[in-house]
This record gives sequence, structure tokens and C-alpha cells, in this order.
Amino acid sequence: MESQTTVRSWHWRCARAAFLALVLGWLAPLATAEEEPVRLWIDVRDDRGRLPEALQPGDVEVLSSGVPVTVESLAPASASRQPVRIVLYFDRESTSTGHLKRAASALASLAEELVALGEVEVVMAAEEPNLELRSRDALVLGEHLSRLALTGTAEEKVLAIRKRALRDLRPATALPALGADAMREIATVAVSEELELGRRRQEQLLSWLATPPAGEMSEPGPRLLFWITDGFDLDPVSFFAQHLEPEPLRAVLQASLLLDPLEPVLTRTSRALAGMGWTVMPVAFVDEATEDSGSSYTAIESRGPDGSITAAPGISVRPGSLFRRRDRAEDETPKEPEVELVDPLEPLATLAEASGGEIVVSVAALGDALRRFGERFELVFRPREAALGELRTLAIRGAGDRYRARGVRWASRGLPSEVARLRLASLLSGAPSDGGFDVAAVVQLRAGDPATGTAKGNLEARLDLRDLEAADPAESWTAAGDAVLRVSVASPSPTGELEVHQEIFEGPDLEGRLEWLYRTELDLAPETTEVAVLVEELGRGLWGGLRATMVEAEGDRIAEELLPPPDVIEILRPDEELLRGRVKFEVRTFDPAVARVVYLLDDREVATENGPPFDSRIDLGRTPRKQNLAVIAYDRSGVELGRDRAVINGGSAGLTVEIVSPENTTGTGPIEVLADISVPLGRRLDRVLFFWNNENVAVLYAEPFRHRVTIPEDVPVGYLRVVAMLDDGTVGEDVLFMNGPTNAEQVDVNLVELYVVVTDRQGRPVRGLELGDFVVREEGETQEISTFSSAEDLPLTLGMAIDSSASMFVKLPGIQQAAIDFLHSTFSEQDRVFVVDFDSEPRLVRTTTNSLQRVEQSIDSLEADGRTALWESIAFSLVQLQGVRGRKALIVFSDGADEDDRFPFRSLLDVAKRMGVPIYLILARHRPEPGEGGFNLLSRSFESRVNRLTEATGGRVFYGREYATLGEVYEEIERELRSQYLLTYYPSSGGNSRWRSVDVEVIDKELEPRTLSGYWP
Repeated sequence: MESQTTVRSWHWRCARAAFLALVLGWLAPLATAEEEPVRLWIDVRDDRGRLPEALQPGDVEVLSSGVPVTVESLAPASASRQPVRIVLYFDRESTSTGHLKRAASALASLAEELVALGEVEVVMAAEEPNLELRSRDALVLGEHLSRLALTGTAEEKVLAIRKRALRDLRPATALPALGADAMREIATVAVSEELELGRRRQEQLLSWLATPPAGEMSEPGPRLLFWITDGFDLDPVSFFAQHLEPEPLRAVLQASLLLDPLEPVLTRTSRALAGMGWTVMPVAFVDEATEDSGSSYTAIESRGPDGSITAAPGISVRPGSLFRRRDRAEDETPKEPEVELVDPLEPLATLAEASGGEIVVSVAALGDALRRFGERFELVFRPREAALGELRTLAIRGAGDRYRARGVRWASRGLPSEVARLRLASLLSGAPSDGGFDVAAVVQLRAGDPATGTAKGNLEARLDLRDLEAADPAESWTAAGDAVLRVSVASPSPTGELEVHQEIFEGPDLEGRLEWLYRTELDLAPETTEVAVLVEELGRGLWGGLRATMVEAEGDRIAEELLPPPDVIEILRPDEELLRGRVKFEVRTFDPAVARVVYLLDDREVATENGPPFDSRIDLGRTPRKQNLAVIAYDRSGVELGRDRAVINGGSAGLTVEIVSPENTTGTGPIEVLADISVPLGRRLDRVLFFWNNENVAVLYAEPFRHRVTIPEDVPVGYLRVVAMLDDGTVGEDVLFMNGPTNAEQVDVNLVELYVVVTDRQGRPVRGLELGDFVVREEGETQEISTFSSAEDLPLTLGMAIDSSASMFVKLPGIQQAAIDFLHSTFSEQDRVFVVDFDSEPRLVRTTTNSLQRVEQSIDSLEADGRTALWESIAFSLVQLQGVRGRKALIVFSDGADEDDRFPFRSLLDVAKRMGVPIYLILARHRPEPGEGGFNLLSRSFESRVNRLTEATGGRVFYGREYATLGEVYEEIERELRSQYLLTYYPSSGGNSRWRSVDVEVIDKELEPRTLSGYWP
């Protein structure tokens, strides 16, 4: 597919200009027309490094792509009214904890100077960037950074990769018989991991900075980035080669590691950041950071032509300078190979040089760098016209020899195309779109051209233009008619490079529409299986995209059948977290023809509204439970216009996927696969993917979720998989095995699973029991145990509910640390966890995830305030586990005082019995003693309730004051979770809907089994 850029504009002034150009022969002047003025902050000094007293526009020269342009004005930036967007980007994966804390402390001392320039964003970046604070209040910023200086942690992932590799290589050094191949494999894996980490960190940084703050336009203006990092090596091979023995292996390693280098990625990143107007100041405290490792660095001669910048006492650093380790003294021979970075500041110098920034290498230099930025001059000039997204070189220099000027070295009209290329690569890798646009796309494959070796494809993409609505109707920029859309389409070429096709659309053609359909014909490489589509709004910074569905459909128009129609009605989420009783539901309609809305609850009609705003109160029952709500919009004649549906109280795992067809799991050839998808309230379905084994065979966007899958006759054994993805990246799936050895057996929905813990008289979990040691009774009748196994290795979904009410102010830090330690010692890669924070009400602060790093960040963010809604919060936490299959548990920590009577205990007990999830309740109080009177009567009543709750679910109550540390409590819980047995059985009695009691006994009467007390069928 040939790369091309086409600009289409419907503005009348553009059409008139083109007409006049043709008539009057003004084509040449039109080709060199000037754009809107560009404003940059540049550093100007005399030959002694002093600020000029006064500057005129003629004192500075600007060349755009080598051509001089007109400087309109040059004045102190302090007189400008443009606020600076300032980002403090703490890269936890590339820095040490000591460096992170020192940088946070130094920045906290500069809070007033920072907010004097503009609003400050504090971003913590690990697996993904996370905005922790956005403020222009010096006190708030200083307190946040001071807290980070005390409690912040980092990971140093590069050094961790190298340490692990050196540990593995050490035996190879001692035992050469291990062989060169084994040594190369160890180093190759480590280098590839390090290169991937370096690429991902740069892509995260660029993507974050390319997106404007929520609710703001992407207007040009001064932008300042402090990137807190220890730096990285562009060539990791050089480090590993020096540690491989014997000597000939170094050359073999160099030749074998033909991996994608980081230098091209760095070049694209630095140019794109400069093109977006960012001044980059990497914060790498060389002198202090080396205290942790015992190493030191010194600056060497600059390779850049710019003048010197004083960055720290006694250290002269120029943009592009390298830092190298000084040799250790002869008596400092390390006991083992030392893990280090070879030239960690080289890539940071490249970023600083391209953006007109500087490297900050010490605490003292940080304030100087900020002061110098505030002393810059605002330069206004008009560049030559260029296509949107095109990067141009920018040279800023003093006229004559009187001054030295420095600023960004690259400029772009609009968002650089490099950002689009990065987003397209991310979409092709399967990452979800999170830029605010809802896009759907499908590619119809056609016969290729044998002469050119290319295939043909018709692309149709639909964009929801409602995403362009301004949050504030009073804003002038409220309609799609003012939008500038860049559509980018990419597919991998035979060499692995991206082939990118781009078009620009701007003008009133989009105004007043709910959706927009884009069509184009593609030239594809043979056997192309992936095409990514990206739509960016270049004025406001919104974007969205996905991998298109690839089909071999007939006809000229395929979007009408395969792409979702525009939404007509949408259910809005109520403010309450836990929904029960009479709840008011609001809807939003997008078609003026809607005249009537019907509400269905679990497919039963419960309300009809015959006029706007079509809102209704629905009785959900006394106890919160999972229910399906649907709304159907009709016109005046009774014709259905559209519908929406959502899951109520679906919890963190509210997205459910069920393959309802085929019912027969034998057969080959074409088979109709039908899936039922339930989406949690307040979320939107992004797409549904159909798989045969690991091959993606279809992507659908709207009901019915049906696709014909061909089961091959030569290899009929496999599985069908349907995966649903929400707009926030949440994923749910269902799997159906086909033509397997047990295909005729259907899993009975009445199968009962019991997770059982057995303890001895000292309360210690007992392992090693067998099937014959257990007896299971339901309603007093002995049941035949169908399967028996240890549950230790089964995946676990765990809820962590933490009391953050005001009474927990002193205890909360210790609780947070103990919870984090517990998770690190307990969890495996297959386990998942969510976090609920509660005080006067519960809040889901981390949805179900297998990322302990994200969970740790959520737990660390909790702050004590408010009252204690204990019963409601436990019920809310249990609801998050609805729809979760397999092993699960809930751990609740509280000071044991329920101060909110909105949610009665009997309702909680009902929810707990229905859920059947073991509850481990940790109370920061002592157990009431028999005979105690007064206030302890209330304590004994409370104790009775929590005992009933945990006994009904097979859990346990812990009184924290009976243990020396919280760690001991968590150790006991961990032992129990690792000692569970799984018993399953099919009830021998007939089915009905009443509560069924369950009792498990162990033959050895010295042992005590614990499991749920019963279940609702």
C-alpha cells in the first residue's frame, strides 16, 4: 500500500483561493503561503551567558526546513499570558527509589516556581502512566510531592533484567562446558527484554504527552517536561558482551543479537516531542544517584554544536553530552560482575538537544534549569505552509555573533504523523483504544493483481461524532463542523514495516451528524490479515481506532450489515454504587423521532414512558442482585428505532460472555456460533472477537453476535472462543471445546462446587487428605462426590476491601503495607484481584486485574476520612465477584464499627448466602470477653453478626489485637487459601428455588472442615 497524504477541505475560503490561483496564475505564491503564527519559548544569551537587556526581532534568525522565515516578535516570555503545560513524569521502571525520592523532594521545594508558570501534572509511569495530580496550587503540589518523597518506590527494571542474566551467566563462566549457545540464549533473552522495555517507555511517554488534559483543546503553547529517570542504554549488547567469557564469545554475541535497535525509536520520539512544542528536561541526578551503587560519572566532550549549559557546580553539560563511568580504584575490585548502565545519559541528551532542553544532573541544577526556562523569550514567527502532521527542521540562531539562541529543532503543523504511526502499531498489537473516540471498521478483501503482487481491499469505518461534543455547551467549539480529522490506515508490509495511508478531513461536512462513514480502497500485501484504522481529531486531541474486521463479503456496501448502527438510546448510570429498592434510571436519546421508551427487567416489562425525558423509577427489590435492564425506543407509529441494555449490580466482572450455540459439540464444516453478551451498567461494548483455536476469524460490533466458523475436517479437535472487549479495555470470554474425547458430556448447570478448608484443634490448615476422608450432605441427605482435588493451584479471584474511615487515620498506613506484602507473597500470574475502598460509602478503586503493580498503586492512594458503612461495603464487594468462575475469596479490614444504618445486616447476610464467597474479616479491635457489660453488649452483638456472616460463607473472623502484627493474620489467611480442597457433586434431590443447606464432615473427628453453609440453586 503506497503511503500518501490527501487533504480535503470544504471551507469556502479554500475553494475561492484555489479558483483565484488558477485564474490569476498565483500557483507559486499559493504553494509557499504562510501558516498561522507559531509561538515558541527560546533561550537567548550573550557570549558570557547573560540575559540580553533588550531584544529586537532582527536579533534572532529562524530557518524552517532551511528556508528563512519572518520573525514577527521577540519579547520576554514572562510578559506572555500563555500558561505553560508542565508535566512531572516519574518513570518508575527506569529509576531507583532513592533517585525518585530525591527528585520529588527537590521539585516539592520548587512548587511555587512551578505553578507560577502554569498548571502542573504529576504522572507516575510504570506499566502505564497514571495521572496522580493536576493542580496550580503550590501548597497542594508541594504536599503531594513531599509525600511522594517519603513513600514513593521505583523498580529499576533494566538493572533487574541485567542482574538476573548475570546470575544465570555466572555458572557458565565457571563451567565453560555449558556452551556458547546457552550463554547466547541467556543474553539474547535479556537484551530483547531490555529493548522492548525501552521502546515501550518511549511510546508511553509520547502517547501521554500527545493527549491534552481532559476537556481542553490541543492548542499550541509552551510545554515543559521533567522526565525523572536514570536513563538507558541504546545498545544493551555492549554491557553483556563485556561479561561473557571466553573472549571469542563476545564477537559471537554481537553477531547473533540482530534485534531492532533503540536508536531509530529515540530519533522518532525526540523529533515528535519537539514537533509538539515540548521542551524536555531529563532529571538524572548523576552525582547523588551514584551513592546507591558506589559508582560515579563525569561529563565528556559534547558532540553538539550548541553552547555550554551550567547544570551543576563543577560540571559542564551541553546538549548531546555523554556520561561515562570513572574507573574504580584498584582496591575496589567487586566480588561479582557489577550491574551498571554504560552510557545512560546519551539518549536523554538527544531528547534535550532536539527540544531545546537540558539535562538536570543534580538537585542544585534543578532550580537553575527552571529559572532559566522562566527567563526565556517568546518567539513568534510564520512558518512556510506544510501538510498537517509533517515534521520540519527548525534552526534558531542569533543574528551575527552577538547572541546565542536555542530552542526546539523540529516543528510540526498539527500532531506529528509519528504519533499516528505509534498508535497504529499499538492497535495492531491488540492494545485497546483509549483516546475518547468510538470507531468501528471492516475490510472487504478482493482478488489481488498478479502483475503487481498486491491484494485489494475495501475499507469502511464508522465514527461516532457525538464524541466531539464539548463538555460545556457555552464553549464556542461545540460542533463536528469545526473538527479536523486525520484518518490513518496501516498494515504490515512483507518486511514488517508499517504501510501507512493518511487522509485529512476538515470543514462543515461533519456538522450536525451523529455518525460519519469513511470509505477507501486499499492496496494490500498478499496474505494480509491485519489492518489498523486510526481516527484523530487534531484540534481537541481525541482519537480512537482498532484492528478492522477482515471479511470476504459480497456487494459494494458492507458497513450496513457488519458495522454497528448509530446509537438511538443510551442508559445512563445512576450515582449509587449498589443498586436496590426503587432506583431512578435516566436515558439519553439521539433521535428526535423517539416517542416512547419501554423498560424491561430480566426480559419482563416494568415501565413505559410516553414522553421526554423518558426517565423512570424501577423497583429492583430489597436485596442487591445481578439483573439485566433493557430499554427500547419506539417512534409514534410503534416502530422500534433502537435499544440499549446493561447489567445491574454486575460487579467488577459484570461483563459476561456465553456461547449459546452450537449445542452439539461434534461436527466439522461450517457451524453457526451465537454468543450472548451482557455489558455492565455505565460501560460500552467495543467489539466481540470470534476465534477457532488461536485464529481470529471475525470481529463484530453489534447484535446479533453470530458468525459462521468452519471446523476443518483434517484437524477437527479444538475450541471455539468468543472474546468481548469494553471501551475501558475490560475483557470477558467463553470457550467451547469441539470434537474432544468428552464432547458428548455437557456440564450440568446443577453441579455444586465446594471449596473446603480443614483445620486441626490448633486451627492449623491440614493438607494431604483424600476423597474417602470427606462426607457431603445436602438437606441431610448424603451426596456422591463427583470430583475431588487440591485447589491450591487453581486460579483465585480475590477482593480486598479496606476501611478508610476517619477512625482508621492512624492504622491505615500499616494496613496498606501489610495488604501489599500479603499480595506479593500470595499471588501467582493466573490470579486476579480488585480493591474496594470504603468509608461513608464503598468505591471500586481498582477493577479486577492480574497486575499487582496497579493494585499496589490503588492501595497506596487510600486516605482516611468519613464514617464506616461496613455492611453495605461488604455487600458491594461481594457484588464485584458476581459472574466470576472458580475459586474466589473476600478479605475485609475494618475497625469493626458500622456507623451507617442504610444497609441492614439481614440484607448483607442474604447477599453473602447467595454469593457463597468465603469472607475473611480482620477487625482492629479486641474480642469481647464473657461477662463484660456496658458498651461491650454492643460488641458482643456485633461479634455475633460477624460470626454468622463468616460461618455462612466458610470464612473466618480475625481480631487484629490478638496478633503481634497484621502480617501474622495475613499469613494465616494465606495458609488457608493454599490449603483448600475442591469437592463437587450433583444434587440427588429434585431442583427447586429454595435455600439448600450443605454440611461437610471429615471422618477424623479431630479435624474441623469449613465451607459455605448452603446455596441458592
